[in-house]
Amino acid sequence: MKLKCIPEDFVVTEISHRQPSAGPFSLYRMEKRSIGTPEALQIVQRSWNLSPQQLSHAGMKDRHAVTSQLVTIRNGPKAPFAHDLFDLQHLGQTDSAIGAADIGGNRFEIVLRSLASDDVSRIQSRTDHVAAHGFPNYFDEQRFGSLGPSLEFVAAKWCLKDYERALWLAIAEYNSHDDADARTQKQILRDLWGQWPECKQQLNRSHRRSIVTYLVDHPTNFRKAFALLNEGLRGIYLSAFQSAVWNRMASASMVAASDAVYMQIGDTQGDCTLSHLPNRTFARYVSSQAALSLLFLIPTLAVDSFFRRLNAVRRRMLKFISAWPLRILD
Repeated sequence: MKLKCIPEDFVVTEISHRQPSAGPFSLYRMEKRSIGTPEALQIVQRSWNLSPQQLSHAGMKDRHAVTSQLVTIRNGPKAPFAHDLFDLQHLGQTDSAIGAADIGGNRFEIVLRSLASDDVSRIQSRTDHVAAHGFPNYFDEQRFGSLGPSLEFVAAKWCLKDYERALWLAIAEYNSHDDADARTQKQILRDLWGQWPECKQQLNRSHRRSIVTYLVDHPTNFRKAFALLNEGLRGIYLSAFQSAVWNRMASASMVAASDAVYMQIGDTQGDCTLSHLPNRTFARYVSSQAALSLLFLIPTLAVDSFFRRLNAVRRRMLKFISAWPLRILD
């Protein structure tokens, strides 16, 4: 089974009840292909000479997909915006910035390729069951794009009050999504970490340099330095860690409900396999491929039992995190 062979194989449409009315916020529909929500809005921000605080959206949409969502811009132009990978259509005005509370959900249109004939029949036979009982839905690998080679979550160190390590992970650790400039700047930070005056001299003007400038005068106040990170970035780090906790809880409950399910990270890219192994190890995250593969296994699970067990695991969440090994509280 193959997923997301081309962007059109994964279509996401945001469902919102927000309608144009009147007010200082311009309301737009953004349709994009092969670009992430933050990257698209950054292009709009630069092109229209806006501040980041003027732009709002209700949720991130997949990069490797065709997606549609609403965006608001405080005092934004009453005009469309066109780009090779996305466009904005001005729908009218509204009285407040759009947020998560405005979203009723997302509609997905997914194309699966390279299915065997018996795979098709099995999926079709399970659709009624899924519609009636729901589906334990894992967060996908896109939620964990902020993870570097260490596989340490920034927010985990943040919760532990290890602000220096959290800051290092956020601004210095290599990430496969970095462009050439970011790779260069991060290498400087890794080489000169703690030597703040020398580090400042070599860095380009950026949010990293602004943080280092603060550290030149306050070399040990990593808590305040971490707070200087963009609020949106800090939100992404928190979401990644929260999502990993959810996946771990869901994995634990799935294993407890059925001996047939085991999630295992397959390689460094985050691909996963389903195995029948006895040791009940829990994955940190799984891929879309593995999540969709669960369609074949759902009839073996008692769904009501799954949710009862999930609630029990939620109450013991700190115990699971501690065994990760991560702790939120001392």
